[in-house]
Amino acid sequence: MSARTPQNKNRPQSQEERPPEERLVFAEHIKYMRKQHRKPIPKEWGFWRATGSYVIECEAVTGPLSDYYDNEKLTMDISETVKEGCWFFDADFNFGVIEGTMLMEMTPSLLDDVMKAHRKADGGDTAEEGDNDSDDDGWEEDEDPERYEMQQEKRRLKEEERRKAYIDQSDHGLERYPRRIYFQWRGRDMRDATPLIQPDWDNEHVGYLEFEDNKCNIFEGRAELGVIGSNAEFRGYKVDKEPRKNAEPWNDLSEKIYELEWREKVARDRRPPLRASIMGMERPW
Repeated sequence: MSARTPQNKNRPQSQEERPPEERLVFAEHIKYMRKQHRKPIPKEWGFWRATGSYVIECEAVTGPLSDYYDNEKLTMDISETVKEGCWFFDADFNFGVIEGTMLMEMTPSLLDDVMKAHRKADGGDTAEEGDNDSDDDGWEEDEDPERYEMQQEKRRLKEEERRKAYIDQSDHGLERYPRRIYFQWRGRDMRDATPLIQPDWDNEHVGYLEFEDNKCNIFEGRAELGVIGSNAEFRGYKVDKEPRKNAEPWNDLSEKIYELEWREKVARDRRPPLRASIMGMERPW
């Protein structure tokens, strides 16, 4: 034991062990807050105040996934966007091992409206997500249009159930959680030399942000984050009132694009088939 003592004493402290003022994730936030401390807290909540740039603290990334994490700054940049007549918020996020885009809204039902608008903009494919449903029997539209439409409706219903499954675990009323923002994300797994979209076959990439007060300078988040973990927790600290990055278009991170990218990767690597999908290519599991 005594032989190990000097090594422990000289071991540099991890970011989580250091006082807040010495942690890298706080340095830029503290600088920003010094400019804001005299501003009064708004009496009413405004979603638009959530826009801006944040640094993220997520122990699930800096701990268990440290082998894949090169100590770059984790970030989230929230922007206000209008598309197809739908007003909403999106975010570019970099969580080290995952990078991508979030769509955000005040309630799950409003988030569903945003999702529908994006599916419409992507060509009206309302069954885009969850198209690998276990009940799929391989029927195509030109084989039996009526049966095909019944399958699509079944998928749409299951899609709504899956999206809300995580959020519905708690009461999400505006009165109880007036500063909560719900989101769904799409992103790429950055651990591979050729980052690929992490497909959301079961439509479970959802979560929420809970802001500390009406200034929207600090939030706590919880989400299903794929390779990072289920029900993962993270915190965000504002460093700029304006977003520093724009989110990658949502439809550029779809399961359809993933299938094309994976097909190209398989062709390059010439890997043996793992599991056939409905499009006749392989999935990495």
